[in-house]
Amino acid sequence: SSRVGFGATTAPTSVDTGDLRLVGGAYELGDPIYEGRVEIFYAGEFGTVCDDGAQEHLEGQVICRQLGYSTVLEFDYSSESTATGQIWLDDLACNGDESRLEQCSHAGWGNENCGHSEDIYIRCSSDIASDPDDSDSP
Repeated sequence: SSRVGFGATTAPTSVDTGDLRLVGGAYELGDPIYEGRVEIFYAGEFGTVCDDGAQEHLEGQVICRQLGYSTVLEFDYSSESTATGQIWLDDLACNGDESRLEQCSHAGWGNENCGHSEDIYIRCSSDIASDPDDSDSP
């Protein structure tokens, strides 16, 4: 199965609200993309996610899990972000067991007080999780 914008070998045929992609990360051609600026799909377009309130061990873990990877290795903001356009999420508060980022508490789609210098940048483990939708398996 293909993960939207993350290690996918072909472009997805459809994108759903809440799907994530990573943009602008360093990687070798042919390797899975496992780092970059976090973008989330809503209302027909991708937009960024602000780092206000976000924590590596909670929001970072949810992001990596949703993308099909087991662990967050780096969680920061993109002070050098080249993003323009919509910032979709701000004031994230995950409890860590959500399977998708949009399930976390947030200020509401498009309600934000951020600049793109605060976009979340993440690096996930390239170890593929056995079942990204079932984090409770032994």
